[in-house]
Amino acid sequence: NSFIVAADGQIEVGARLHLCSRLSPLEKIHCVRAKVLECKPEEKIRWKGTFYLPGLIDGDHTYELKALSDGQTRVIQSEIFKGMFIVFSWTL
Repeated sequence: NSFIVAADGQIEVGARLHLCSRLSPLEKIHCVRAKVLECKPEEKIRWKGTFYLPGLIDGDHTYELKALSDGQTRVIQSEIFKGMFIVFSWTL
């Protein structure tokens, strides 16, 4: 993901990650704490991050790798955001 500018932690179920992202060079960097929910090496990673406190803005992120018949790999990324402040998230 080109928006993630820093990451720290182990990629294993139950592990905690510290992730920092920036949507554009003009934006400030935002960091979140995340917990790895699912990890299948060379197939899938899923983690849930929180912005400041759980329940304000929570993001469930999934990255899947699918082998294609021509030897290439398709990357499928999805996100689901929930929380009390989700309607204000465009200003964060």
